Amino acid sequence: MKRFAYLAFVLAVVLCVEGCRRNTVPRKPVPVFKEKDFMYSKSMEATLDTLKPPPKDDADGPEGEMAAKIREAAQKAKEQEEKNKRKLDTFKLGQTYLEFCREVPAKNQTYDTFKTFVRRRKLTDLRAEVEGDKFGVVLLSVPTYPGQILVYHKSAEDGIQPVYLVGQLQGAGSVKETELDGKLKKQELVAMWRHVWDFARPHYVTTPANPADAKRLELLLNQFEPSRALATVAQQMPEALKKTPEARNPKKFKRYLEENVPPDFLKAYVENKLRVNVAADFRSATDLVVCLGEEVSKEKGTEAISTNGLLGFYPARTINDWFKTAQ
Repeated sequence: MKRFAYLAFVLAVVLCVEGCRRNTVPRKPVPVFKEKDFMYSKSMEATLDTLKPPPKDDADGPEGEMAAKIREAAQKAKEQEEKNKRKLDTFKLGQTYLEFCREVPAKNQTYDTFKTFVRRRKLTDLRAEVEGDKFGVVLLSVPTYPGQILVYHKSAEDGIQPVYLVGQLQGAGSVKETELDGKLKKQELVAMWRHVWDFARPHYVTTPANPADAKRLELLLNQFEPSRALATVAQQMPEALKKTPEARNPKKFKRYLEENVPPDFLKAYVENKLRVNVAADFRSATDLVVCLGEEVSKEKGTEAISTNGLLGFYPARTINDWFKTAQ
């Protein structure tokens, strides 16, 4: 009994001392690493998502094939819509360019003035495309001459580029991407040839004072190629034909370009991008009038256009004979 009482007394003393120490000396908190705790760092939704089976491949089964066909059809429809928009924008810009040519004097027709013209027309969608250099505007052209390309879209679809053409089917057309550059070079020759002929005409004929006769003369000169036109005038209006054509020279032609055509023609002439035989005799059908400034190749030679408007390739010797005094 005494032993039990002694043990009880010792236990009471120990508990009393321990209790006093707890109340007087604070213990450090036990650290809890929440960031490593799975339940703390993961939401219930995220936890459940990991238990879901992986989604089936869309291409598996009939439903997947149908979804793939729908996506393919939607993509084709989108591409067709973009293609139609390029054609429509090219047509609109071509029409705008014709208005520009009618309203702005030829000597002021530059790419910068055309962009200003588009801005003033408040053609918001076209303005963004023009400013973004999405179109080519061909200033080395004759807007009234059939077959001339005035505008083309620089983006090709299946190797085809939308263009705006002058002609009976005036409006939207298309050209193979690989052929566009060659067509534009031929067009430049034709356009300059037309301006050389327009410059030369008053040196061959005298415009009658009578308005009706003047109009008749103009129709004859425009109806045929130059040599045939002059021969027709000699038959039907001999009084309008000068016995001896007046002399022409590069200085006069340069002045004509400065006052009557877009500056790109003068630049091409001065920089020899296009060489011009100002003294070409338009009563003949075979004189060379305009040629490119460089050979296409040694085998082909240099492309040129004659007085009757025919294009062809000529060797360097022939070109130099015709164009040695071009400027």
